[in-house]
Amino acid sequence: MVVDFSGGDSATIYATTQGTFTIPQDAARELGLPQSAVTATVQHMGGGFGSKFGIGIEGLMACRLSKETKAPVKLMLTRSDEFLMAGNRSASWQKLKGGVRKDGTLVAMQATQYRLGGVGQGSQAGQPYAVYRAGEMYREIYALHTNEDSGIAMRAPGHPQASFAMESLLDELADKIGMDPVAFRKKNMPDAMYHRQLDRAAREINWARRNPTPGGGPGPLKRGMGCAAGTWGGGGNDQCKVDVTVTRDGAVTVAVGTQDLGTGTRTFTRAIVAEELGLGIKDVVEQIGNSKLGGANSSGGSTTAASFLPRSKMQRTKREWNSPESFRRCWEMPSLRR
Repeated sequence: MVVDFSGGDSATIYATTQGTFTIPQDAARELGLPQSAVTATVQHMGGGFGSKFGIGIEGLMACRLSKETKAPVKLMLTRSDEFLMAGNRSASWQKLKGGVRKDGTLVAMQATQYRLGGVGQGSQAGQPYAVYRAGEMYREIYALHTNEDSGIAMRAPGHPQASFAMESLLDELADKIGMDPVAFRKKNMPDAMYHRQLDRAAREINWARRNPTPGGGPGPLKRGMGCAAGTWGGGGNDQCKVDVTVTRDGAVTVAVGTQDLGTGTRTFTRAIVAEELGLGIKDVVEQIGNSKLGGANSSGGSTTAASFLPRSKMQRTKREWNSPESFRRCWEMPSLRR
């Protein structure tokens, strides 16, 4: 974090954040400036994974130091600082019990879940995990405080923990009744979309040729295949305000304040404009990562790229744009192929 403030009437914050527009308000409050006088710049930010929204404790400290010294301040956390004051992934402890018919129907499930979120509440999706259904269900979820920094969002918060436990239970139950793990999962998935995905994945990895006996095969070295399913939200919204400028000599610039987490924001902003105008992607220049440009949503929950669809295409339902087919259509855009 760099806070460029020398006691004047404006400041520029060079931040590592998943949300360009989450910075100015908090920084302005700490510096004693109006929000309009603070510019946030996020040209290159590196990894975020859900943990970098807002200015953070370290950013407030940098602002305070800059205000007191009337000089620019650069603050960088050590590795130990990161663990102590920047948050951690929420740990979990889970105990699951399931009842299943011989045909693979999950008829009952009981779960005790502990969210270990440090000094915070932690995160963990409830059981049965989101893509599965059980006939009768009882669960207890507790937040247990531990002597460490608070749990924060970090790649689908609460989902990997719940998914791992659920998938482990399903493998054990499938083994108990002698049922193929893919077929067993499909039996307890109400959404047919996941059926198609599992079938495609099984076909691509030659699932039918695997060793069907867990731990089987000759010799001490064992090799096996596994299957699992996960889900998350995401989808687009209408928060992105994009300006496209065409100069007299035909040069095209696309400008929006959104940040790039290394997920291709610079590329797809150019690609979408190029596609709409019938240009090559090299014919468009992008400007991003500045709070003085058009507003944009923060990069969380897989919402950034989906929010840049042309308005005519934004009329499609969120579910349709989250489907595997939508990703194929986006990848096949001619400007991206070029």
